[in-house]
Amino acid sequence: MAGFLRRAFAALLALASVMCVVSCITMAENLLYSSVVGYSSDQIERNMRTLDPDASYSKRASVLMKLLGDEKKMEELNDRYSGLVDAVLRSKRDNVVEASLLTEDDPVRIFLTYPKRRKYKPYEKYPVMLFSHGGGFTGQDFSVYENLVSRLADKIDCVVAFYEYRLAPEHKFPAAVEDTYAVYKWLMDDDVAECYGFDNDNFVFFGDSSGGNLISGLVIRIAENKEKKAKGVLLLYPSVDVTDRLNYSRVAFSGIEDPSRYYVTSLSYLSYVMKAYLNDPEDAYKPYASPLVMLQGMMNVKDYDNPLAKYAPKLELPLDFPEHFVAIPEIDTLRDEGKAYCALLKAYGVDVQMKEYPGMFHGFLMTNAFIGRSGDCFDDCVAFADRVLKPNRYSSISSSEEFYVSSAEIE
Repeated sequence: MAGFLRRAFAALLALASVMCVVSCITMAENLLYSSVVGYSSDQIERNMRTLDPDASYSKRASVLMKLLGDEKKMEELNDRYSGLVDAVLRSKRDNVVEASLLTEDDPVRIFLTYPKRRKYKPYEKYPVMLFSHGGGFTGQDFSVYENLVSRLADKIDCVVAFYEYRLAPEHKFPAAVEDTYAVYKWLMDDDVAECYGFDNDNFVFFGDSSGGNLISGLVIRIAENKEKKAKGVLLLYPSVDVTDRLNYSRVAFSGIEDPSRYYVTSLSYLSYVMKAYLNDPEDAYKPYASPLVMLQGMMNVKDYDNPLAKYAPKLELPLDFPEHFVAIPEIDTLRDEGKAYCALLKAYGVDVQMKEYPGMFHGFLMTNAFIGRSGDCFDDCVAFADRVLKPNRYSSISSSEEFYVSSAEIE
């Protein structure tokens, strides 16, 4: 009986110690949040989490305060709470760091996903992939894409920067466009890159569906501004035309001819997306809304008055765009606009590899669990990214076998 009481007392003492530590940590957390006047605890926490326990707290703090605009306050907080705050604000995932950009409305959340097995030495930096997600501009978040993002980070050995842009209909065009450009500028900040350990001179873009729209618009915007361009661009079944213009695939896979068949991107769904995303149908012709319209505006054919010329970007031919890989499903309402986009890129001097996946539908990479043709598409994406990033990787990294993406001829 006495032994039992001793063990019970020891257990209670241990529990009390843990609760005391938790209480102290919580107190430090509350002090930190209350000290930064005007910002919610959620906003502060998103910026402060870190992956690397050996990373400099002051560097993470400087990035946070660069966004919040008060470096002096951060120095004060660092002196007072650095030890406990460092323990409190580490990411719960051991390979994901969460940050955010503060906008006029909701913060844009950014999830930096690192390879689970580190190959890089402390002084070296990872290549980075900017990932723009699909969902018709109206849905989806990191939780939906986390498995894919983690696989990409592991296979390519890079940091994947997944961001949650503001969604329609609460935030209409151009909110998502501006968020995408803001995240790009954030990644290009050398202080941010130093803090989070990635190489912002060696990066690629990845966008699926509506994310492909945002990435394509970003590529055009970067070229117009003559800013640092990516080493490569991956587009999966991109939505590059948000106008209500019809083409063959929009009719053939709309559900009109065969109502008994279900199509992921039916005309009714596209109509919903356009109404949710755009304030007015004319918005579809504004800069960066429909990248296909912008490229069609650059078409210069003898004796042809191009009605889309007024929407063309301020660019000269040949286009100074990164190399592209575009995955096109055979059965998709967006198929033909994706093919048209590839054809124009190629005509304007861009190195484009397009591959059509027979029998596949919109979003097949996410829904087929990376097997069959879904697995083939994933491997193609990894191969492309690995190839364009490889020449700029640190030489001390042991490279994997050479990858080449198979491509189909663009008709």
